[in-house]
Amino acid sequence: MEKIDNFINISQQINNLVDKELKDYIVDRLLWLEKNTKIEFLGFIDDEVKVKVYYGYISSNSPIKSSKSAEAFYLDNINIYYDFIVKYKEHINEHDLLKMFQDLQNYFTDTFGLTGSQKKRNEVYCEHSVELQNQVIDKDLLSVHELAKKGAAMCLERSAILQNILSLLGLNSYFIYGKLEKVEDEEHSVELHSYNIIKITNEDYLIYDISNPLSLEHNNEKYYFPAINVISEEQLNNLISGHNYIFDNRQVENLFDCQAKVLNEIRRIYTIG
Repeated sequence: MEKIDNFINISQQINNLVDKELKDYIVDRLLWLEKNTKIEFLGFIDDEVKVKVYYGYISSNSPIKSSKSAEAFYLDNINIYYDFIVKYKEHINEHDLLKMFQDLQNYFTDTFGLTGSQKKRNEVYCEHSVELQNQVIDKDLLSVHELAKKGAAMCLERSAILQNILSLLGLNSYFIYGKLEKVEDEEHSVELHSYNIIKITNEDYLIYDISNPLSLEHNNEKYYFPAINVISEEQLNNLISGHNYIFDNRQVENLFDCQAKVLNEIRRIYTIG
């Protein structure tokens, strides 16, 4: 299996540093990423989705819009990235990659809630607009932190934040804002949806859908697992070219057939007890 890009080197450095050294390292890496990243308009621009696929780190100066009329938000809060790394540092290494994916789901669920709320999101937009109207000169940008702290972060905000955590850690990843086909029992629906894809081996990619966690029960307790699915490079190219992402809880079965070494523990992760 090919080494996972820069992740191994970066994770080793992270695990060798503590306290202020670790924070300084993360800040320096973020500054480097900011310096080497172009500003892009993501999400909706005018009447259409402007950028459906984005590779790599998203600049803190890149406007991201969830709809034509929505206020653009910005990924300008590095504490979100830093807090995850400090809290779950133990599993940030090549041997515990799947545990790290589980940690990410736990972190997002604990920090932003299980799911976002369009009602809360609209409230944040309205509050921000009122604040701007009351200002005379300067116009403040809407921080993703304002959406996150009020439980208004939905798939677009969550996948954008996740994209930067993955990029910060040196994993090759894609931020995709496309269409989701959701299959639940006899029901079938299509909606706009944002998710991430991570390169894990030469041949394998992983869809990581932070906003559609799988719910499993064991001994009367509910557990949430990241909705992940192994895909080939051909399937990746299909999604990039505009094919819909199909979400089905039964997709977990597909994971058990993957021969990629990095996924050997997938059955254990999705089997509680």
